[in-house]
Amino acid sequence: MKTLQSISKQSDTTMNKYLVLVLSLLGCLVFTQAKAQAVPADSLSLDQAIDNVLQNQPSLDQIKAEVDAAQAQVQEAHAGYYPQVDANADYSHIDPVPSFTFANGGSVDIAPYNNYNFNVSIAQQIYDFGRTKSNIELAQSKMLTTKDRSQVVKWTLSYYTAHIFNSILFLEHSMEVEDEQISTLKHDLDLVKKRQESGAATNYDLLTTKVQIATEQNRKTDLENEREQQIINLRKLMGWDQSRPVSIKGDLVLKDSTLENVLPPVDLKNRPDYQLLQDKKDFFQQQYQLARTIEKPSLNAMASAGFKDGYPKDLNRLYGNWVLGVNLKVPLFSGYRSRYQQQAAKANLRSVTAQENDLQRNIQSQVASASSDFESAKKKLNTANLQIEQAREQIKLARLRYENGVITSQDLLDSETKLAQARLQRLNYIYKMIMSRYDLDKALGKQIW
Repeated sequence: MKTLQSISKQSDTTMNKYLVLVLSLLGCLVFTQAKAQAVPADSLSLDQAIDNVLQNQPSLDQIKAEVDAAQAQVQEAHAGYYPQVDANADYSHIDPVPSFTFANGGSVDIAPYNNYNFNVSIAQQIYDFGRTKSNIELAQSKMLTTKDRSQVVKWTLSYYTAHIFNSILFLEHSMEVEDEQISTLKHDLDLVKKRQESGAATNYDLLTTKVQIATEQNRKTDLENEREQQIINLRKLMGWDQSRPVSIKGDLVLKDSTLENVLPPVDLKNRPDYQLLQDKKDFFQQQYQLARTIEKPSLNAMASAGFKDGYPKDLNRLYGNWVLGVNLKVPLFSGYRSRYQQQAAKANLRSVTAQENDLQRNIQSQVASASSDFESAKKKLNTANLQIEQAREQIKLARLRYENGVITSQDLLDSETKLAQARLQRLNYIYKMIMSRYDLDKALGKQIW
């Protein structure tokens, strides 16, 4: 009986140990999960955001695959310089076979019924007047065009990301201004309530203040929605799940508030899209050169060695044999294919030249527009700074007058609203200056990734 009790106690002790272990593990898992949920979103700088966008962009992956395909086409074009080796096996049955019949009634076959031919043949191009070279240069030009297209995509995406990133910063700073304005209005509401209790303010004053608070809260809600829309776009660009939290770090500060030159000189070579046009021009030039080789002759050598039957000594026996030869091919008429391909290449070259001229005009317009926007926002920023200073002084006077019963609560609210509006305008002008500077850098072809 004691033995059974002892065994039962040991069993209970073991079960309790397992239970404690399981509960401890569950507790660790719950704690780890709660801690993971409590971890704030990673703060992204502009450089990190651009990095994420370029690393997780399907369009760049597509171009990379196209570059690999273009490289393979370059190697394929080189195949024209290498010999072509084939193994051949032929069989044919002839009935009746050709034969000679003699006057005495006899006959001699000059071919077997079953014909066999086994050989290995080699064909080598000797000279094709630049056709293979033109094919190689055309393939290389296509590969370079594809590579430079990826630079255009990176250039466009990086500036688009910068635009979204600074838009988020602008909206967050605007929300901070709204928070401060709402806090100030709530303080005014408390002041109106006290004055109402003493009979110095009416219910209308109280209602007006509440309406003003609700109005500012609605504006903040709109800003929050705009910010969320920009974050959705940023997540999409970076390839992040839409449920993943996003936090950015940085400040809406213009590092350089001056322009060295209102219309700085433009070096077209810095523009990726201009370089892409040069690649297209080179591609069509190579097409033109290739079209000119269509009517050029080609000289080839061939050799073959193997076994075949049908020799007069023994028609049915396989004999070793070999063949050497040279082939000269001179095109006499190709249906004007060369002429029309040359015409098409020339037309495409004219098209690219027109695109170059159009791009030059657009760049000059972009530089002038960005410079004008920058200077305009800069002048307005100076005015906004003065308006903020004036609004702050006006608020001091308005609060003093309101406490003395000289002005109404509406006058006080108006003065505080003017300060908030001036601060928001100041943020808006700083944001416009920053974006104008990015527009100018983009027009000049500067790289920010």
